[in-house]
Amino acid sequence: MIRNFCIIALMKRRVRILHTSDWHLGQKFMHLDRREESRLALDWLLGALQEYDVDVLLVSGDVFDTGSPPSYAEEQYYRFLAGLAGTSCRQIVITAGNHDSPAHLEAPRRLLEALNIHVRVRVVGNEKAASRQDDSLLIPLHDTDGELLSVVAASPFLRDRDLGPGLAGEHTADRQQRIRERIKAHYRELGQAMETYREADVPLIAMGHLYARGAEASDPERQKNIYLGDEKNMAASDFPEVFSYVALGHIHRAQAVDKKGRVRYSGSLIPLSFRETIDDKSVTLTTWEGGKLIETQLLPVPLFRRLKTLRGKTGEELLGKLQAFAERHEKDPLRPWLEMILEGDRAEAGLRLRLQEEASKLNMELLQLRLQHKRTAWMQEDTELVLEQLHPREVFEERCRSAQLPEDEMKKLQQTFDELLEWMQQSEEGI
Repeated sequence: MIRNFCIIALMKRRVRILHTSDWHLGQKFMHLDRREESRLALDWLLGALQEYDVDVLLVSGDVFDTGSPPSYAEEQYYRFLAGLAGTSCRQIVITAGNHDSPAHLEAPRRLLEALNIHVRVRVVGNEKAASRQDDSLLIPLHDTDGELLSVVAASPFLRDRDLGPGLAGEHTADRQQRIRERIKAHYRELGQAMETYREADVPLIAMGHLYARGAEASDPERQKNIYLGDEKNMAASDFPEVFSYVALGHIHRAQAVDKKGRVRYSGSLIPLSFRETIDDKSVTLTTWEGGKLIETQLLPVPLFRRLKTLRGKTGEELLGKLQAFAERHEKDPLRPWLEMILEGDRAEAGLRLRLQEEASKLNMELLQLRLQHKRTAWMQEDTELVLEQLHPREVFEERCRSAQLPEDEMKKLQQTFDELLEWMQQSEEGI
């Protein structure tokens, strides 16, 4: 009896932490919304939390797609949070991404804190809090018995007010480098604050929303809309070693940034563009004994609606591929959305209408038909639909190419455009 008691006393409690990000609730996909896919994905996530007996949920930014999400997106968010009461998950940490409005996400913070849902949207709430910024982001998480489960450094996307405004006459490359250094300094300060818990023998987690060096994006042009298009904000080695896991958001492809798997992106819950259909969507489940990571699992998210690109050299070839695709996916839960690319110099008269009608008969929806030349893939019919799908930076780059500008001049214009784009985004959020 004494021996069994000693064995039980030496056993460390297992803690399961689930990491997700980039829900982009309320996204407008061309002229259509994603409410059904988002609803099904969040319902699946609630089920996964219960099935895997998860203790802690981390959401690393971009909960919403815009700073002013539609009402149905807010309803989905709060419905999900209410549903957590029916799971084993009792501690939730949510941080703001570059798409989120800090004020909007933070509004119900005090109410959510009472439910152990911790929301962090900025580094410094006001000037008086500046000396306590690390304490405000460092969140000890406890179970219902008061036992410490984990400590999370819940860093949101760092904005100009956190990093400091640009300097007069500062070149883009210099500002990018200064931003990198300030991001590194921010995590060094969080690491120093976390040292207090090094001997606690629990998972010490950092969160972030940035473009880590070496990360691969399936749709890079859309995900370069951060820190003046800089893809090298942080290297995995820049995160202090006191952090046993770094839960990142912003890149929509699930991946480890380092060989050890300490620094990870969970990826988005659903494909957010046609280019993302090459990725399998997942969430990351880690299991810990004390402060030791013993298992990392990627839990695949079911594909509720297929986004499919079909290519062909003739209209007949596209029709054939459309029919073959329909046969394979007639039992899909939601109607597939398609883009078709005709590889050639001209489209047959009325082809788009023929393809649309055939897709509709097969319970699919054709969103765009593009005519792809050797150099570009710009649409010849209904150009406005393609523009809705493209990121503003892509449109600007194509305009520069069409003007046949010299490469060095084009690069300078792109850097200036990135600055304007970032300024506009933050102005719209009222920061």
